[in-house]
Amino acid sequence: MESKEIDVRYVFGMQSELEKEDSTDMEYKEIGLRWGWTIEDAMNELYKRVKNGNKYCGKFNTDTLTSDMSLDDAHMLILGMTYEQFQSELEKKEPTVK
Repeated sequence: MESKEIDVRYVFGMQSELEKEDSTDMEYKEIGLRWGWTIEDAMNELYKRVKNGNKYCGKFNTDTLTSDMSLDDAHMLILGMTYEQFQSELEKKEPTVK
């Protein structure tokens, strides 16, 4: 079964139908990341899986995240800013209630 790659350039990732965890030729075992996950959700899934001793990766839009990346590395790759900078930008855009 072939899966189409959709280039959605937002903070949310796309879902991949296939998990390629049976590949022994790769340094990383590729997993599917779910549609609607944030970068943080995707990284937490990769960190959770690495506990079994393997390295994992997954496509987040057109970028590949790996289990040995930091949360800042992932944000820099996808958004061009650190996690803290991203949070600061979100706070600026949220309306304040008085």
